[in-house]
Amino acid sequence: MSYLIVYDIRRLDNATRLRTNRRLRKLGALRLQHSVWESNKFVHLQALVISIKSAGGKALILKKQVIYE
Repeated sequence: MSYLIVYDIRRLDNATRLRTNRRLRKLGALRLQHSVWESNKFVHLQALVISIKSAGGKALILKKQVIYE
């Protein structure tokens, strides 16, 4: 199962943004857009969402599902 994490971190909070991107790269996540990443490691993404929210940002995890091919 593949998941998407979508987050929004305040523009001035570069430390949280950098830490988040490094953690996602370390997980082997695939960057789809600026703040949209794909990964199959739900538990790690969940911990990352908690971290982002505690820093004042917004984040959510979506389940990736192909509807039509």
